[in-house]
Amino acid sequence: MTISQQIRAIAVADYIAGYRDVERFRKLCRQCPRYGKTWHCPPYDFSVDIVQRYSIVHLIATQVTEPADIDTVMDTVWKITHPMLMDLEKRYPDSMAFGMACRLCAKQQCTRVNGEPCRHPDMMRHSIESFGFDVSKTLSELFGITLLWGRNGQQPRQYTFLTALFTNHDINITPLIL
Repeated sequence: MTISQQIRAIAVADYIAGYRDVERFRKLCRQCPRYGKTWHCPPYDFSVDIVQRYSIVHLIATQVTEPADIDTVMDTVWKITHPMLMDLEKRYPDSMAFGMACRLCAKQQCTRVNGEPCRHPDMMRHSIESFGFDVSKTLSELFGITLLWGRNGQQPRQYTFLTALFTNHDINITPLIL
Protein backbone atom coordinates (compact mmCIF):
# COMPACT_ATOMS: atom_id res chain seq x y z
CA MET A 1 0.00 0.00 0.00
CA THR A 2 1.47 3.34 -1.10
CA ILE A 3 0.14 6.59 0.38
CA SER A 4 0.77 10.07 -1.01
CA GLN A 5 -0.73 13.50 -0.56
CA GLN A 6 -1.24 16.59 -2.65
CA ILE A 7 -2.23 19.93 -1.15
CA ARG A 8 -3.88 22.91 -2.78
CA ALA A 9 -4.93 26.24 -1.30
CA ILE A 10 -7.84 28.20 -2.72
CA ALA A 11 -9.79 31.25 -1.59
CA VAL A 12 -12.89 30.12 0.27
CA ALA A 13 -15.10 32.47 -1.77
CA ASP A 14 -13.82 30.83 -4.99
CA TYR A 15 -14.22 27.33 -3.55
CA ILE A 16 -17.80 28.07 -2.53
CA ALA A 17 -18.60 29.62 -5.93
CA GLY A 18 -17.12 26.81 -8.01
CA TYR A 19 -17.43 23.65 -5.96
CA ARG A 20 -20.41 23.90 -3.63
CA ASP A 21 -24.05 22.91 -4.09
CA VAL A 22 -25.58 22.58 -0.62
CA GLU A 23 -29.03 21.47 -1.78
CA ARG A 24 -27.69 18.77 -4.11
CA PHE A 25 -25.45 17.29 -1.45
CA ARG A 26 -28.08 17.61 1.27
CA LYS A 27 -30.33 15.38 -0.88
CA LEU A 28 -27.48 12.92 -1.44
CA CYS A 29 -26.69 12.84 2.28
CA ARG A 30 -30.31 12.00 3.09
CA GLN A 31 -29.95 8.84 0.97
CA CYS A 32 -26.93 7.64 2.96
CA PRO A 33 -27.47 5.07 5.74
CA ARG A 34 -25.34 7.21 8.12
CA TYR A 35 -27.61 10.26 7.76
CA GLY A 36 -28.73 11.30 11.23
CA LYS A 37 -26.95 8.32 12.80
CA THR A 38 -23.46 9.70 13.33
CA TRP A 39 -22.35 13.05 14.71
CA HIS A 40 -20.06 13.76 11.76
CA CYS A 41 -22.99 13.52 9.33
CA PRO A 42 -26.01 15.79 8.86
CA PRO A 43 -28.50 16.96 9.77
CA TYR A 44 -26.73 19.59 11.84
CA ASP A 45 -28.12 22.00 14.41
CA PHE A 46 -26.03 24.82 12.92
CA SER A 47 -25.64 26.42 9.50
CA VAL A 48 -23.07 24.94 7.14
CA ASP A 49 -22.46 28.53 5.98
CA ILE A 50 -20.06 28.83 8.92
CA VAL A 51 -17.28 28.19 6.36
CA GLN A 52 -17.87 31.67 4.90
CA ARG A 53 -16.05 33.25 7.84
CA TYR A 54 -12.75 31.87 6.53
CA SER A 55 -10.61 33.30 3.75
CA ILE A 56 -8.61 30.29 2.56
CA VAL A 57 -9.08 26.54 2.43
CA HIS A 58 -6.18 24.11 2.30
CA LEU A 59 -7.43 20.98 0.55
CA ILE A 60 -5.56 17.73 1.19
CA ALA A 61 -5.99 14.82 -1.24
CA THR A 62 -4.65 11.58 0.21
CA GLN A 63 -4.26 8.78 -2.33
CA VAL A 64 -3.75 5.12 -1.58
CA THR A 65 -2.50 2.94 -4.41
CA GLU A 66 -2.04 -0.81 -4.20
CA PRO A 67 -4.75 -0.77 -1.53
CA ALA A 68 -5.42 -3.45 1.02
CA ASP A 69 -9.00 -4.09 2.11
CA ILE A 70 -11.10 -0.96 2.65
CA ASP A 71 -11.12 -1.20 6.46
CA THR A 72 -7.31 -1.33 6.55
CA VAL A 73 -7.13 1.59 4.12
CA MET A 74 -9.62 3.67 6.15
CA ASP A 75 -7.83 2.94 9.43
CA THR A 76 -4.41 3.74 7.97
CA VAL A 77 -5.48 6.99 6.31
CA TRP A 78 -7.41 8.04 9.43
CA LYS A 79 -4.30 7.52 11.59
CA ILE A 80 -2.36 9.82 9.25
CA THR A 81 -4.87 12.55 8.44
CA HIS A 82 -6.75 12.96 11.71
CA PRO A 83 -3.71 13.80 13.91
CA MET A 84 -2.42 16.07 11.15
CA LEU A 85 -5.71 18.00 11.07
CA MET A 86 -5.89 18.21 14.86
CA ASP A 87 -2.32 19.56 14.95
CA LEU A 88 -3.12 22.18 12.29
CA GLU A 89 -6.17 23.37 14.24
CA LYS A 90 -4.05 23.63 17.37
CA ARG A 91 -1.26 25.57 15.61
CA TYR A 92 -3.72 27.86 13.79
CA PRO A 93 -6.48 28.82 16.25
CA ASP A 94 -9.96 29.56 14.94
CA SER A 95 -9.45 27.23 11.97
CA MET A 96 -11.87 24.47 11.05
CA ALA A 97 -10.77 21.02 9.90
CA PHE A 98 -12.81 18.60 7.83
CA GLY A 99 -11.95 14.93 8.03
CA MET A 100 -13.10 11.62 6.72
CA ALA A 101 -15.70 9.27 8.19
CA CYS A 102 -15.30 9.36 11.97
CA ARG A 103 -13.43 6.43 13.51
CA LEU A 104 -13.04 7.78 17.04
CA CYS A 105 -15.34 5.26 18.67
CA ALA A 106 -13.79 2.40 16.70
CA LYS A 107 -16.19 -0.53 16.81
CA GLN A 108 -18.70 1.12 19.15
CA GLN A 109 -21.92 2.49 17.73
CA CYS A 110 -22.10 6.28 17.52
CA THR A 111 -23.99 7.77 20.46
CA ARG A 112 -26.18 9.82 18.11
CA VAL A 113 -28.27 6.71 17.40
CA ASN A 114 -29.42 6.79 21.03
CA GLY A 115 -29.82 10.57 21.16
CA GLU A 116 -26.76 10.95 23.37
CA PRO A 117 -23.97 13.53 23.01
CA CYS A 118 -20.81 12.72 21.08
CA ARG A 119 -18.16 10.89 23.13
CA HIS A 120 -15.38 12.97 21.53
CA PRO A 121 -16.80 16.37 20.53
CA ASP A 122 -13.36 17.97 20.79
CA MET A 123 -11.91 15.57 18.20
CA MET A 124 -14.82 14.72 15.88
CA ARG A 125 -14.75 16.52 12.53
CA HIS A 126 -17.33 16.67 9.74
CA SER A 127 -16.80 15.59 6.16
CA ILE A 128 -16.41 18.32 3.57
CA GLU A 129 -19.16 16.88 1.35
CA SER A 130 -21.64 17.16 4.23
CA PHE A 131 -21.22 20.96 3.95
CA GLY A 132 -22.18 20.80 0.27
CA PHE A 133 -18.77 20.59 -1.41
CA ASP A 134 -18.32 18.40 -4.47
CA VAL A 135 -15.41 16.07 -3.72
CA SER A 136 -15.31 14.51 -7.18
CA LYS A 137 -15.19 17.90 -8.93
CA THR A 138 -12.62 19.19 -6.43
CA LEU A 139 -10.33 16.23 -7.00
CA SER A 140 -10.75 16.35 -10.77
CA GLU A 141 -10.33 20.07 -11.37
CA LEU A 142 -7.93 21.08 -8.59
CA PHE A 143 -5.80 17.94 -8.32
CA GLY A 144 -6.19 16.16 -11.67
CA ILE A 145 -7.42 13.05 -9.84
CA THR A 146 -10.33 10.97 -11.09
CA LEU A 147 -12.29 9.52 -8.19
CA LEU A 148 -12.53 5.76 -8.74
CA TRP A 149 -15.27 3.48 -7.47
CA GLY A 150 -15.29 -0.28 -6.98
CA ARG A 151 -17.43 -2.40 -9.28
CA ASN A 152 -18.98 -5.85 -9.01
CA GLY A 153 -17.48 -6.44 -5.57
CA GLN A 154 -14.00 -5.39 -6.72
CA GLN A 155 -12.21 -2.53 -4.99
CA PRO A 156 -10.77 0.27 -7.11
CA ARG A 157 -7.05 0.31 -7.88
CA GLN A 158 -6.73 3.44 -5.77
CA TYR A 159 -8.65 5.25 -3.05
CA THR A 160 -8.63 9.00 -2.65
CA PHE A 161 -9.74 10.92 0.46
CA LEU A 162 -10.30 14.66 0.64
CA THR A 163 -9.76 16.49 3.92
CA ALA A 164 -9.40 20.22 4.48
CA LEU A 165 -8.51 23.08 6.76
CA PHE A 166 -10.52 26.29 6.51
CA THR A 167 -8.56 29.17 8.02
CA ASN A 168 -7.69 32.85 7.98
CA HIS A 169 -4.00 32.06 8.43
CA ASP A 170 -1.36 31.98 5.71
CA ILE A 171 0.21 28.57 6.26
CA ASN A 172 2.29 25.95 4.51
CA ILE A 173 1.32 22.29 4.86
CA THR A 174 3.86 19.64 3.90
CA PRO A 175 2.38 16.67 2.02
CA LEU A 176 3.23 13.15 3.13
CA ILE A 177 4.59 10.38 0.92
CA LEU A 178 4.71 6.93 2.52
